[in-house]
Amino acid sequence: MNRILKEQCMSQSWIVLKFGGTSVSTHDNWKNIQSIIRRRRDEGKSIFLVASALSGISNRLEAMCDAQGKQDTYAEMSYIKEQHLSLAADLGVDGAQLLAPFFESLFQL
Repeated sequence: MNRILKEQCMSQSWIVLKFGGTSVSTHDNWKNIQSIIRRRRDEGKSIFLVASALSGISNRLEAMCDAQGKQDTYAEMSYIKEQHLSLAADLGVDGAQLLAPFFESLFQL
């Protein structure tokens, strides 16, 4: 880490905010996350944001791994993709473009 970045990190009060599951699954919930971040920044905090999987996605991925090819993985992957594209649309971003490389990698697995 360069010296300037290290000094900045040491001189500021950093906090980690982690959100996942239901709390990252809707546009309204992201508005709430945004307000929490703003409030903490207004308190002088520097934020390190961690966003984990949408509600139910980790469980579906684990189930696919456990099934070892005994279930329709294409259908599961399509469901996962649609959940993410739906959220992206609600957030007003082009999910197809932003997420395409990730979906491509995931479908190859």
